[in-house]
Amino acid sequence: MDREGRQELHYRALEGDVSGIRERLTAGDDVGLTDRQGFTPLHLAAQESRDGAVEVLLGAGAPIDLQDRFGNTPLWRAVFNSHGEVKTVKLLLNAGADPDIVNQAGSSPRALARTMGADDVTALLAEQD
Repeated sequence: MDREGRQELHYRALEGDVSGIRERLTAGDDVGLTDRQGFTPLHLAAQESRDGAVEVLLGAGAPIDLQDRFGNTPLWRAVFNSHGEVKTVKLLLNAGADPDIVNQAGSSPRALARTMGADDVTALLAEQD
């Protein structure tokens, strides 16, 4: 564990290293381990739109709606960093992510998408109604 409270699995997720993620999970790393900011490997993979990593982590039972210390879920991070791409958001929604969990700033993934003007993401989230 480093000074940020991250283990190797966090970095593999951040980099989108699918084989490295599988290796760490096989070695017994905790898929739901949080760092000092409350980020799980899924938060990091979602933030970086590492779709393969998101799929593997979800398949391993990663907590889908765990909030970091700012109240952000992996879905919120995926929406914030989507840049018009919806695949990561769609993966999380299909896994059961809740688009209406509000963070400490009072923003849910659904509200964030509207505020950002991310029309494709907003439309995808509207399908969840």
